[in-house]
Amino acid sequence: MVYAQSEILQKEVYLFQKIGTATRETMNHLKCVAFVRPTVDNIARLSEELRQPKYGQYFICKWPIALSEFLCHYYSFVKN
Repeated sequence: MVYAQSEILQKEVYLFQKIGTATRETMNHLKCVAFVRPTVDNIARLSEELRQPKYGQYFICKWPIALSEFLCHYYSFVKN
């Protein structure tokens, strides 16, 4: 599913930010939908984000990859 930014705004989605941006403020009233390409760098950023969450809820969408491989990478960062 692909939407243009104008279509997303019509669906009441208002904020786009990169995970890992240091200047983001905490907004517990918002939900985060994270579209993540499962690279080592992205998984590290996602792990750091979840250690210090900025949003009230997280929904994580990943690019096609075996779920076990994604979780293996993710948990290796969580342990550290």
